[in-house]
Amino acid sequence: MWRWGEGAFSSVFESFSKFLELASQANGAVVNFTNISRQIGVASKTVKEYYSILEETLVAIKIPAWEKSVRKQLQKAAKYYFFDNGALNALTGELKTELKPRSFRYGNLFENLVVNEITKRIHSLKLEYGMYHYRTNTGHEIDVILEDRAARKLLAIEIKSDDGTSMTSMREFSLLIQFKEEFPEASLYVFCRTPRPFELFGITFLPFLDGIAMLSP
Repeated sequence: MWRWGEGAFSSVFESFSKFLELASQANGAVVNFTNISRQIGVASKTVKEYYSILEETLVAIKIPAWEKSVRKQLQKAAKYYFFDNGALNALTGELKTELKPRSFRYGNLFENLVVNEITKRIHSLKLEYGMYHYRTNTGHEIDVILEDRAARKLLAIEIKSDDGTSMTSMREFSLLIQFKEEFPEASLYVFCRTPRPFELFGITFLPFLDGIAMLSP
């Protein structure tokens, strides 16, 4: 009996370890439980349980999908963000890898940082905010939708890791603009590394720390 139990534990440990590696690689992306289950050889239900463990132990944050649009076909799967960039780098095997500005990895880590700080702000101030992501079936997305339930207003937020000087194309922010057309009460923001606030296309660009500090009761 002991040997069987030890083997079963080893199998679960191995599958969970593989899951952690894949979950870290999928950080900030829409989760496909079926794909992950195939790669680690467990049922989709088990993958969902593994994600629940991450969520309940505060290792990862779950961001559900925004589903209230009548104009767009939206994906309904959630996203997950790991609680710490150091832990994320360790799980992806990139803890000692040089972080290069403007790289995909740099952008992903910046987004992870900002999402975590927004979440901390909401919890510490006990804000009545629902937090969602918005992604169409064609792959276009808005990083964060905040629904202020107390004030009955929406904040649509894109997170960009550059300093704002290259963000001059309206096409780049067309989904934000379309969101405003469907939800006129929404305020549009880009949280980025600009040194000072500015407005463009009806969108407010903010230093990301200022954007986070703006969230208040």
